[in-house]
Amino acid sequence: MNPPSRRQFVAGSVVTITSIAGCLASGSESDPNGESAPENDTETETETETESDEAATNDDLPTEVERVLEVIPPASDVDAGYEGFVFTPLSDDDGDDTETEHGVQAEQVLRQLRDGSVDPEEVTTTVTVIPDGNQYGIGAAVGSFDRVDLGAAVEEDGDWHIGDDGDRTFASEDGRVLFAGGDDDVRSSIVETGVDAAQGETESVLAADPVVETFTRLDTSRPIYFVTAVDENFSPLEDGTLRAISAGFGAGPRSMDMEGTAENEYLLFPATDAELDDEAIRAILDVIEYGEIVERDVDREEDVVYVETLVEAPPEWDSDASPDATVHVDIDRGVVTFEHTDGESIDSAHLELYHDGELAAVQPSDEYETFDVGDTVRIDTGPLAHLELRWVDEEANVYDDYASVLVGEDSFETASDLDEGTAQFTYTGELEADPELLAVTRRREDGTADSDGIEQFSDAFDVLTAGDSVTVEDVEIGDRVSLELDVNTGRNGIRPRLATVRASPPRVAIHSHPDDGLIGFYYGEEERDADEFRILVDGEPAAFQFDDDHETLTPRTEIELGEVPLGSRVTVEWLEPDEPIELETHLVRPRVDLRMAYDDADGTVTVEHRDGDAVDADDLELRIDGEPAAVQPADEYDTFESTDALTVDVEPFRSVGLVWIGADSGEDDSEHEREREYTLGRTVTGEDAIEGSYDVDSEEVELVYVGAREADPSRIGVVHRGDRTSGEPEPLFEDAYETLTDGDSVVVENVGVEDRVTVLLTLDVSAGSANDRPVTRIHRPIFRLVPEPRHAFTFDHRENELVATYRQDLERDADEFRILADGEETAVQPADEHETLEADDEVALGSIPAGTELVVEWVAPDEPTEVSDHVVAPNATFDVAYDADAGSVTLEHTGGDEFDADDLSVMVEPSIDEPTGWDGHETITEGDTTTIDTDEDEAPRAVYVIYRERELVYDERLDG
Repeated sequence: MNPPSRRQFVAGSVVTITSIAGCLASGSESDPNGESAPENDTETETETETESDEAATNDDLPTEVERVLEVIPPASDVDAGYEGFVFTPLSDDDGDDTETEHGVQAEQVLRQLRDGSVDPEEVTTTVTVIPDGNQYGIGAAVGSFDRVDLGAAVEEDGDWHIGDDGDRTFASEDGRVLFAGGDDDVRSSIVETGVDAAQGETESVLAADPVVETFTRLDTSRPIYFVTAVDENFSPLEDGTLRAISAGFGAGPRSMDMEGTAENEYLLFPATDAELDDEAIRAILDVIEYGEIVERDVDREEDVVYVETLVEAPPEWDSDASPDATVHVDIDRGVVTFEHTDGESIDSAHLELYHDGELAAVQPSDEYETFDVGDTVRIDTGPLAHLELRWVDEEANVYDDYASVLVGEDSFETASDLDEGTAQFTYTGELEADPELLAVTRRREDGTADSDGIEQFSDAFDVLTAGDSVTVEDVEIGDRVSLELDVNTGRNGIRPRLATVRASPPRVAIHSHPDDGLIGFYYGEEERDADEFRILVDGEPAAFQFDDDHETLTPRTEIELGEVPLGSRVTVEWLEPDEPIELETHLVRPRVDLRMAYDDADGTVTVEHRDGDAVDADDLELRIDGEPAAVQPADEYDTFESTDALTVDVEPFRSVGLVWIGADSGEDDSEHEREREYTLGRTVTGEDAIEGSYDVDSEEVELVYVGAREADPSRIGVVHRGDRTSGEPEPLFEDAYETLTDGDSVVVENVGVEDRVTVLLTLDVSAGSANDRPVTRIHRPIFRLVPEPRHAFTFDHRENELVATYRQDLERDADEFRILADGEETAVQPADEHETLEADDEVALGSIPAGTELVVEWVAPDEPTEVSDHVVAPNATFDVAYDADAGSVTLEHTGGDEFDADDLSVMVEPSIDEPTGWDGHETITEGDTTTIDTDEDEAPRAVYVIYRERELVYDERLDG
């Protein structure tokens, strides 16, 4: 085996204890099954066995550490619980507004203090709790600031002021502050307990011996992470091995940003009677460290293991740094071939081929000095393997991946039986395989993972042959059972997945059909007895059930549910489990073809029912900006049905919607109540009332109001997104005008050609029941302007001539564009036929030979910019025939231009994965044919003939 390179796969690993803290804080899932990376050949290790020193006490703690931690109550005193915390000392230059210097956790605290007008430079230390389930947040800080009086006063407790702003509860004395978020009772209890701890009336986290040990042993001038939820979140060890882990980072809390080398230190607290051997320590560090360990010192004591590491920064991914090349991968009976098929030459000294996470025995540099088009590298992997071809520049410390291959992912069939609670994996490969390379893992719906009681392939077979299978028991609905390649790839310790079984309930869908009413579909992958399912209408068994017409449900079984009253809630339950599972719920809403038109001149919106369901007018509400309009459908109609119309006066820049409000379900369920409100149609008045133009010389955009009626300028704002301006909306129209009239304009300055200017309409839209509508402020874009005319023209053939069509909404001077054919100006230019270009204006270019490359340049800037391109394809017709018995498609060139065979490719969808060439010809002329083998299991749906891999010459549907 070749020794791994210094850069190994560590560049792909981003699992650090800092990201672990982030996972805990967000309640996201982590993979507890990561495997350790191979030992690095440059790593050194020293170990010493020592007797435990006298237990550390609070008197040994630095003052700042003690002051910030003694306001944090222990987890046992917090009903919601937590899983650790992050301690961050702030240096003199850490008080800026960025998160990169001091980390996200410290920034969370500083953000709260800024609201209380605390200068971040006055904060010396912060601590942030890692919450359990992300149900709340706790943070604390100490420094030289005065008492912080945040929120409405709640009480005074000695020198402590306690306040609440509705989202968080705060407690502060001079130089110290504590805050908590979450439910009212929870956050109040946390803060009150923290104040009691600070006053010595109860214990703080400092009463826990791992905490004191952590802050007396680790360097408190650097960020320290203390995590107790080890088993549940990241430990590669068996459950119960560690009770806590602490880490201090010399490269800052975001060690992904490290450069050069850094010294890190750890305290590992074994559980009672658990031992941490060398392999276990390496496994832990391989998961935590982002950089590559080059030195490691281990100091074992009675109840704790202290580890110091020296790590090097890993290379950074940079796809732009590597040569622009395409590498194709072919897998054939356990042999993998990498072929350079297109692009630049690659220095083979920069290429490394990895096999199952280690440098492969075969390398491109063994055969080539440079890896060029046509060169290949072959490696015999057997039927199960993971390969990666990586480009690395050690001097620049960057890398790129050309290809990643998982061999064997199509060599397993899966099956599941939810009734029996089993999942099965069956090997179908042609070659004998090593079962030791496979691992089966069951992941529960709550995110936990285990292999307990699971029969592994290696338990049942010495050699794997086709048909061999294992069955996983105790699979519950919502579980995911994965078959993984049990090798280290260095990608966050996560093993490559070959196959997955999801224990999902049967799938049922309900939808409305215009003619047949409500339709139910069974989409399950296996047959089931129809009496396993029950249909409810508003909670009661429906008059129609699947088993009325069917004994067995097969995939795509359909049942007509008939006419169901509007507002009814139709539910399908699966009765097979002990507790019925709701598979689908459908609220029967009106189906209405509604037309809503705004007349700018009259200032009215007309709502017209053109087709669909007749709706009780009392169930409809016309709203303007979420509030009921002065005119309602019920004022004029009992039933709102086809050809009925309603007109209402509306000012510009308003949102108008017709909302259907279903009958009260009688359920105390706000979510269901919201679902019963359904917007049948919506329009915004005045959304076409802004026009704009761009002056490339002055770099200015002029925005003009062109509405016929006066408008409120406070309802629109301008956003300029670019390098020189912020993305915040600016009230340019409101600053310039009290009332907008036709022709009023504003100017946006310093607009680069790649910037974007957007006019946003601010709407206060309410939702919810008719009597209680919470208001939500939304921003709707009504005009956008991008100075650079991207994709400005399209091209098409018409009677032996090529026509260019302008596709921009923005009017532009025609002489701003130049059309080139193979680098030379065409005989006809846009300015020859137009003075100003508007959307859909055409330029007839005449006859342009096939194969010509057309480029449209925007010449208004000092440096012309390519904004459209097109390759003129030959004109030809084809005949396509599909032979199902032979499993092939035959194409015949039946007339028109000839082609160079190298320029033509054929795509058969979905039978083949990529275009194939027209074999056996140098030139393709009338009468020439080609035959393409297709997938035996799936008939082709369409055939496409493509010119130079980009222009569609011909297409034909084969499925009707």
